[in-house]
Amino acid sequence: PANQREHVKYCKFPKGTINFSGDIWIYDDRIAFVSFVGKVVTVIIENKAFADTARALFESAWRMCNIKK
Repeated sequence: PANQREHVKYCKFPKGTINFSGDIWIYDDRIAFVSFVGKVVTVIIENKAFADTARALFESAWRMCNIKK
């Protein structure tokens, strides 16, 4: 994107592989799911096991993506 910041890393998955219409935020022992389709909906789950699993999935996806500078 044209508005990239120097201290932020971006990754882009190949076209057609993943389609997001929301966000997933992982922080502390929480996962927040945010949907932007229609009415904005947020669900926050506070559970260490779920947060750790989400972090592992994020790390796996990050390693598979194409990092852009």
